[in-house]
Amino acid sequence: GPNNDNVGAGGGGHSAVGADGDSETGQSALGGAGGNGTPSTISASDVTYAGGGGGSGYGGDANPITLAAGGTGGGGAGSLRGSTGGNDAAGIAGQANTGGGGGGGQKGSPEPGQRNPGAGGSGIVILRRLTASSTSTSGTDSTSGSDTIHVFTADGTFTA
Repeated sequence: GPNNDNVGAGGGGHSAVGADGDSETGQSALGGAGGNGTPSTISASDVTYAGGGGGSGYGGDANPITLAAGGTGGGGAGSLRGSTGGNDAAGIAGQANTGGGGGGGQKGSPEPGQRNPGAGGSGIVILRRLTASSTSTSGTDSTSGSDTIHVFTADGTFTA
């Protein structure tokens, strides 16, 4: 990110790096956007996973700005720090079951307190196999043509 205390770069996603934040000019600077994740059709739907979280930004009183966007694939938006105008916001959590990164936090100086970062999104494991080839005792199963799709969003067991 740029060389100042108020702005952070976005986190890298699976398919793209995060963007640098803007250099601070006057009263505001935008955090860098998170890098994009990677699309996949393994679940028989087009879903993007592993987006990077957005970087923290500085809004200032005179010129509030928006949160830095998270990358496609579940990345959360970055935090925003204002001076005294009440336009503070914490980082946004990454989307559940995508492995997306949480939005960056802000240290809160010179004001007391801290703008907390968002938590990373929980992960997911997806296995696609010929229906006659294996079984699972947990997770969620669905079919697509001659395939069975096993989706695990928590601990589970797959037997080949």
